[in-house]
Amino acid sequence: MNSKTRDIKLKPKQYLDVYFPGSRITTKTVINWIKAGRLAGEKTPTGRWLVIPNKQPDSFFSNQLEAKSIELLNKVMGGK
Repeated sequence: MNSKTRDIKLKPKQYLDVYFPGSRITTKTVINWIKAGRLAGEKTPTGRWLVIPNKQPDSFFSNQLEAKSIELLNKVMGGK
């Protein structure tokens, strides 16, 4: 990473609003995902958690989450 490139860091609520709008996933779930290594994130010196969406681990969980998201979108849009 060069000096002009910075990672985007989102609060758990912001992450949910961007990537899972209208879902029933809680911010505590997002924090648990960070702690478990399923989401890239960090804890600030003040104890707050931040998600780093452009550094997500390539894992089984990510693939499963993407598949579930597509499945849910298809249901909402009236597809199968």
